[in-house]
Order: sequence, then C-alpha cells, then structure tokens
Amino acid sequence: MFLKDLSLDVIATFDNCEQDHFQLMYLQENDLKTENSLLTYIKNNFDEKFKDENLLKLSLCWISKNMEKYKKFEVVRESIKKNGKYFFESKESEE
Repeated sequence: MFLKDLSLDVIATFDNCEQDHFQLMYLQENDLKTENSLLTYIKNNFDEKFKDENLLKLSLCWISKNMEKYKKFEVVRESIKKNGKYFFESKESEE
C-alpha cells in the first residue's frame, strides 16, 4: 500500500559526473522497513545514465503535511537524526 502523503526528495552525488535530483512519491511501508530497503528503493529509481556511476552521497528530505505520523518508522527517525545524509565509500578509493 502506498503512503499517500509522504514523499522523499533525493539528491544523489556521484564521483565523476553531475548530481541526480528527483522526488519519490510512491513510497510503501516495505520501503521503510530497514535502511537497506530504503536505499535499495532509492537506487532503483536512479536515472538510467547514473546506474553504473560511483555513488558518494545521498541527501534526503522527507516531505509530508503530517511528518509525526511517519516517525513511527525507525528508518525515518534515523534518517532525520542524521539530517538525511548518507555517505558511501568511493569504489576507486577501495582499489
């Protein structure tokens, strides 16, 4: 079931290309079960040209007229606690 009044503004920063900016408006409860499920859902919505790029950072902004209702989800609470910032290791730096 879709969460009708919740959306997520996403800015994805990559190592060697421009940023991708989009809004996700069809979140479901399953997408909010864990941090991993949320990140997988976000990455599955990248523009095709960014699918193979080296992701460095995601910046998230939760949007709802009733945000309190969604704080029951731990992944939402944790995301807000860290200001919606998710950092990733550069694949190039791992080599």
